[in-house]
Amino acid sequence: MRSSHFIFLSTLSPLALGKLCPIQGPAFPAPKDVTSSASFAQVKDQLLSTLDKAVHASDTAEVSGVGPNSISFSLQVFGARNDQPLLEYYHTAPPIQNSTVGVREVDADTVFRIGSVSKLWTVLMLLIEKGDASFSDPVTKYVPELRDATKELRDNATMRDDEIDQLRWDEVTIGELASHMTGIIREYASADIAALSSSPPEGFPALPKFDIPQCGTKAACTRSEFFDGILRSHPILHTSSTPIYSNPSFQILGYALETMTNQTYKSLLQRDLIKPLGLSRSSYDKPDDDTAIIPGPATSSFYGVDAGGETAAGGLYSSAKDMSTIGRAILNSTLLPPSLTRRWMKPRAHTSSLEVSVGAPWEIASLTSPRTIDLYTKQGDLGMYSSMLALSPEHDIGFTILAAGESTTQAISLITDLTINSLIPALEDTAREEAKTQFAGEYSSANASIKIATDDQPGLKVTEWANDSVDIMQLLGARLGLQSASHLSVRLYPSGLTASGRVGFRAVFQDTSEGDSGIGPVTRACTTWSSVDSIIYGNVGMDEFVFGMDGSGKAVSVSPRALRVELLRVKT
Repeated sequence: MRSSHFIFLSTLSPLALGKLCPIQGPAFPAPKDVTSSASFAQVKDQLLSTLDKAVHASDTAEVSGVGPNSISFSLQVFGARNDQPLLEYYHTAPPIQNSTVGVREVDADTVFRIGSVSKLWTVLMLLIEKGDASFSDPVTKYVPELRDATKELRDNATMRDDEIDQLRWDEVTIGELASHMTGIIREYASADIAALSSSPPEGFPALPKFDIPQCGTKAACTRSEFFDGILRSHPILHTSSTPIYSNPSFQILGYALETMTNQTYKSLLQRDLIKPLGLSRSSYDKPDDDTAIIPGPATSSFYGVDAGGETAAGGLYSSAKDMSTIGRAILNSTLLPPSLTRRWMKPRAHTSSLEVSVGAPWEIASLTSPRTIDLYTKQGDLGMYSSMLALSPEHDIGFTILAAGESTTQAISLITDLTINSLIPALEDTAREEAKTQFAGEYSSANASIKIATDDQPGLKVTEWANDSVDIMQLLGARLGLQSASHLSVRLYPSGLTASGRVGFRAVFQDTSEGDSGIGPVTRACTTWSSVDSIIYGNVGMDEFVFGMDGSGKAVSVSPRALRVELLRVKT
């Protein structure tokens, strides 16, 4: 008796919320034909118009900060199903148009340095070579310098008891390196004030030469110089405490990857990404000048600087076309099994902002409007270059931005926000439009019927549902303790599960009578995840629905599977 009572209570958990409480994930199947969508066409025109304002030095507040006279950039929006960009925009700053080196006009093939987006490529290569099982491996298994440091720490009681100055390298895993969870420093040498100054700046003490990095400013540190500095640096936090952005983590990850595969990073890049994807404008080494945008002197702009071991953290070169190809390959699981892609594209830690979580090495932006949507992004900066790759797995869409010039970080951030704020609502509308054509309508059999519609909210809405002369909406309302069946919301969300000619959905049952109640955070929480599949009949959930599809991608039937009936679509 107690067991059944507990099950009944668990079905009520999402009903305390009056606002819609979807399953986390897509509201509708990803749109298949974005280019034919009126919503997308309108937003595309608006975004291109806004960018035109930006590059013509408009004082419009929404575009101030792009800096068109000093910044060149490329933007491509791409879909998983189409090799051609859904939207593209290129701007060349006036100084570049008159340049004597590099390209004079930015296009899809123009090469930029991509900075820390290189980290994403590094982790992708790791997953291709070793999968995510390697995330649990200790880094000391692959990096002898850290293995020796661990032994020294173990043998020295004074060092072992000092958590302030000594990082526990034996605790650091490959996964922590990939997700900025090691607790080690953000940068070694290249940003050190002592190394950048010929004499101590005012207010700072003079330092012995031993304490001043002798590499990393004019030339990349050798492996021995790098580890000499890293092993003397102080930890920031315990491992796996909270994300602390760290370039050295990815330099170490690059060294570990080389040991794992007995290959150089450069050869892995060629084998795992450049050749399989046909990346014609991506490289480890500096490309031919006539393919690249060079916004300033080769050294000060960082165009020609050899990043050495830091290449795995931020030294690669690529173009908008190649970046889109990488993004498309991730969305399509071209290089990884789909299950591995799904595991990879998940948060590994929170930040102090509810809008940003961290993956490996994703910077995950969580949108709350029009619903909760996670965008998987990676931004990069190096010298006078900045970059962005952003993916929306729920829509099978992504975009990339590459910029060169002065203050590019601000420009990339602004163009990213403009693109997200325009693109996501349009993709939601496009997916809803397609879902209406694909699934909405009336379905019936000899003794059952159901009506499914779309409105301005997420998910397919069930408006009527009867079986064997019983109003299922009333039945569910009574079972869930609602005062009136009219208070029951039944909405269907794609599960992502498919079979030949079949597409799976799950329903969310919800009481809409309470309004947006609760004092929070627990009483206002969306707890649908804990109540999916709570009402079951013969080992099948009342919330499981399967649509039968025809060759054109339209539903011809629907099966509320717990009721063991298939209803044919009789009206759209």
